[in-house]
Amino acid sequence: MGQREAVTFDDIAARMQVSPKAALSTSRTLIKGGYLPQGRIDDENTTLMVTENAYHQYRQFQQSQRQTLAEREAAEAARAAEAAARAAHEQDLSERLTPEQRAFVACGRDYLRQLRSLDERINDAAVSERIVAIEEVVGRILARAEEEPAVIAGLDRLTAYYLPTTVKLLDAYDRLEEEPIQGDNIASSRREIEHTLEVLHGAFEKLFDDTYQDLSLDVSADISVLHAVLAQEGLTEGPFDVRP
Repeated sequence: MGQREAVTFDDIAARMQVSPKAALSTSRTLIKGGYLPQGRIDDENTTLMVTENAYHQYRQFQQSQRQTLAEREAAEAARAAEAAARAAHEQDLSERLTPEQRAFVACGRDYLRQLRSLDERINDAAVSERIVAIEEVVGRILARAEEEPAVIAGLDRLTAYYLPTTVKLLDAYDRLEEEPIQGDNIASSRREIEHTLEVLHGAFEKLFDDTYQDLSLDVSADISVLHAVLAQEGLTEGPFDVRP
């Protein structure tokens, strides 16, 4: 074996002109007889290791392989679970939303993906924070639209104007940021876009709040009726007095 610390039984068999099975049997006999004090055979019965170092490396390799396999299986399980959840979600939407409503949500999700892509390309940390904030609010608007499709009727400008304009501005910012010479015009344009992003974020928040307008009116109406009933029953004067 020379300086080798491990050798396959196929190699031993070829050198000894015997079968690999015979080489394995002979190696076991030598190990049991103490002729190979550090001799070990791998779990697959394919390799003879003649040093502790070789055996240690073998066990480390096995552990690494098991960990890699476990991580791969976990990742595959996570992807399968995510795909199943996505399919269930799409099925739910197909049952509750009209084709036009589903198209609105899909369009909004596509703009969100574009925002994330631009966020990855833009280096300015402050602008990146604004993009993330806008993504969060728009995501909540779309989730609200999926939950209560009736609000979509009041959100047509979200995908028709607000989001396309936001993407257009960020794309321009990305190109301006890449310019090697940052002159006055470029700096001014960048500042304008940065300010506009703040304005857009506020507008998106207002748009999200507006999706609860009908619910707020319903709640106010219910509370007014409740106060009237409590007053009629003489229940508004006491420890459980309900105040607006």
